[in-house]
Amino acid sequence: MSVTLSGPKGSVTAELGPTLPTFTDGVGGWQEVTRPRRMSMTEWRGPAPMKATVQLLFDGYADDRSVEADVAAVSAKLAPAVDEQEPPRFTVVGAWPIPAGVEWVCQAITQDDYIRAKDGTAVRAFLTLSLLQYVPGDVVTKPTTATQRATSAAGTAAGKAGSAATKTYAVKAGDTLSSIAAAKLGNYRRFPEIATLNGLSDPNRLTVGQKLRLP
Repeated sequence: MSVTLSGPKGSVTAELGPTLPTFTDGVGGWQEVTRPRRMSMTEWRGPAPMKATVQLLFDGYADDRSVEADVAAVSAKLAPAVDEQEPPRFTVVGAWPIPAGVEWVCQAITQDDYIRAKDGTAVRAFLTLSLLQYVPGDVVTKPTTATQRATSAAGTAAGKAGSAATKTYAVKAGDTLSSIAAAKLGNYRRFPEIATLNGLSDPNRLTVGQKLRLP
C-alpha cells in the first residue's frame, strides 16, 4: 500500500512500512483551575494539535535499484531550506488512521533500517516521520490606507470617550474568542479573560449577535 505526502515542494510517494501509522491528541484541552475553599472548576483552553507518525518504505531490492535519491528527496521536500523561516506544510493520503486533508509539518525524520547492495548503495530503506498538525496563529492586521487609518483613529477616539462605560462587543459570524481578543485587546492569548468575564463554560460556543463584555 502506498502513501503520498503532497506539499508546495512537490510530492513524496512510498510504500507504507510494517510499523502501522498512528495519530494522537487533537481532543481534550480541559484544565483544572483551583478556587479558594471551593471545588476546583474545569476550564476549556482548546485542544492540542494532532501528532502522527508514519513509516515509509523505499524498496529497490528486487531490481537492485538504489533508493538513496528517494530518501534524500524526503528531507528536501519536507524540511525547511536555510533561507526559509518555517518548514513547508503538506497533507498525507493513504496512511489511515492519519486523517486526509489535515496540514502537517515534519518534526523529525528517523532512519530505522536499510539494506545495501554489493556495491554499497542502499536498495531498501525505512524512514519514520514524526508529524505535527499545522495550526495557524491569529494575526492582527494594521491599517494600510489613509482611509483605514482615519477610521481606526476615529474608533480609538470614540473608545477613549466611552472608556468610563462598560465595553461590549456583538459577536459576528466567524468570530472566535481568540479573534475577538486579538482585535479588541491586541493579544489573542487574552481570550480566557473574556470567557471568565462572561461566564462562558465553552469558549467555542458563540452566537451571532451575542453581547460580550470586554476587560
